[in-house]
Amino acid sequence: MISDVLDRLLRAYRHMLIEKAIYMGLTELQLSALLAAAEGVNTVVKLADRLMVAQPTATDTLLALEKKGFITRHRVGKTTVIKLTDKGVKAVEEVKSLFAEIDEIAQKIGGLELRIKLLELIAELQKRGLIEAKLCLTCRFFEEGFCKLLGKKLSVLELRAYCLDYQPAFTTRPF
Repeated sequence: MISDVLDRLLRAYRHMLIEKAIYMGLTELQLSALLAAAEGVNTVVKLADRLMVAQPTATDTLLALEKKGFITRHRVGKTTVIKLTDKGVKAVEEVKSLFAEIDEIAQKIGGLELRIKLLELIAELQKRGLIEAKLCLTCRFFEEGFCKLLGKKLSVLELRAYCLDYQPAFTTRPF
């Protein structure tokens, strides 16, 4: 079955991230927050949504990252906006080198077809209400390879597995 393979892959991937986080003096959640910030997640509310945690947890995570010098925070009205420091950017680049290695391996064994199949798997799981995802394939702005929000046709590599502007094309059953 595919579920046992996905389980093993998830565990190995998570272990890799935890080891990298520990090496950097971070928790897994703090590292995930840095990666999200690098993708444009720049407020506490968006970060909580992206990491699937409560807002107080996101706030605590950001306070710790600020104390360690990885981010800065400032207020814009009622919103707290976060930005990576040079130290934060360097940490993200280090982790992205791991991701590049994973991408290189994936390219050798399946390339773009593998990416499409994995995105389709996520989309189907979401359609069945088993997971919450914010990917292009299930977005109301996406139709036949074209993103109406961006106003352009997206290549396979441009299809997002998580989009800040996502709006569901359908409703899923509650958990």
